[in-house]
Amino acid sequence: MDQNKFARWSFRVVLSILLITCFLPGSGLSNIRQRYQSTSITTALPEGTTVTTISYGSDARQKIQLFQRPIPFKDKSIYLAVYIPGGGWKDHKEGWQEEYNRTELLLLLENYVHVAYIDFRPTLEGQRWPAQELDWIAAFEILQKYLKPAGIVGWGHSAGAHGILTLATHPSIGPLFQALVAKSAPSDLRDSPEFWIRLFGNLDPAMTLIIEASPYFKAGSITADTLIIHGEMDQMVSYHQSENLYYAILENGGRSDLILLENANHILKPFVPDLSVELSSEEIAKATTCYMLDKLLLKHPEYVRKWINNNRMKLNHPNDKDARLDKKVCMGQDILEIKDCETEDSMYYRIYCQQNNKLDLLAEIPKTGRITCYEVDIAQINASGLLDSPSQEFLVTRVLTSGKESRTSQTFSDFRKYCD
Repeated sequence: MDQNKFARWSFRVVLSILLITCFLPGSGLSNIRQRYQSTSITTALPEGTTVTTISYGSDARQKIQLFQRPIPFKDKSIYLAVYIPGGGWKDHKEGWQEEYNRTELLLLLENYVHVAYIDFRPTLEGQRWPAQELDWIAAFEILQKYLKPAGIVGWGHSAGAHGILTLATHPSIGPLFQALVAKSAPSDLRDSPEFWIRLFGNLDPAMTLIIEASPYFKAGSITADTLIIHGEMDQMVSYHQSENLYYAILENGGRSDLILLENANHILKPFVPDLSVELSSEEIAKATTCYMLDKLLLKHPEYVRKWINNNRMKLNHPNDKDARLDKKVCMGQDILEIKDCETEDSMYYRIYCQQNNKLDLLAEIPKTGRITCYEVDIAQINASGLLDSPSQEFLVTRVLTSGKESRTSQTFSDFRKYCD
């Protein structure tokens, strides 16, 4: 079940900026450095940034690239963002060389958050799964032991997102994360057989091994707020994997936001070259960084969030705010678009209006295929007294041939209020 309008509209974030400077604290990292390189970066990276290489194993690829800036807080609190690179578990860079995800690096450093780039052994002969998982765990434990951060967030793309989610499901590491961002993540490897030979060295690995390597099956152990982003035209990893992960987190009592981007491919660029993606890479990077910063620093007494009204970052369609308000809402209706990948036994849907912990049945509509549309008449809802505010949430359920009713989604909103 896909509620991509809910996914776009329900996520709210603004660009957060810290305005404090101080000095760089010492750390115990020198005790474990086998190869050490620390350089002050005066170009490209924010002023005062140092880059340190830390080895956590005997293999040349078992290393961490740690970016640090002077800590501004009086209590010398260290905050850490962990990044695992993508590249199909075998083609990732040894350090931060690519431009992709560099915006997040710069914005995090500008806000005095340390950033760790975890390199790991590629999936080559003799280094198949779970060698990569063991590397991520070992690197994280080194960072945790010697930095002793007051808060941790993590993000990644593709195989890197799989890595961050894998850490988030680890029983002792997962609870240490405050927030996660997973872009184009292969979270259910049952649906990615093209990766089996690469990860497991086998065209037909045991299903227990596939499930053990899939974060989807451990979604109940993800305690961090999780932002999931996926392109609907991803030809490498189906966006349904991110949908399913999102719902699994919610159904297990977790907190998650899902953003599905139309015409976006695996790297969130245009699938059809002549058509744009509703959010640029720069917009996604800025907004997702704000998501991590707010979850990481918002409760710190010295953290200052600066609101810049004319530069707020919005995760809604560029045309939604103006054209949608003028064209759709003034007509007194909107479209609930139900994309349902489940074809078995589904007869029709029930649409409920949800308000004040009450559900009121609005309609029963037949399933018309993979995509079913329902016109929501706002004026009718207003007249019924169900809508007391400019925002309304809905619940959609699937009714099976047996008569059983099952939830297909959470709610989506919101007609008139997209970003504060």
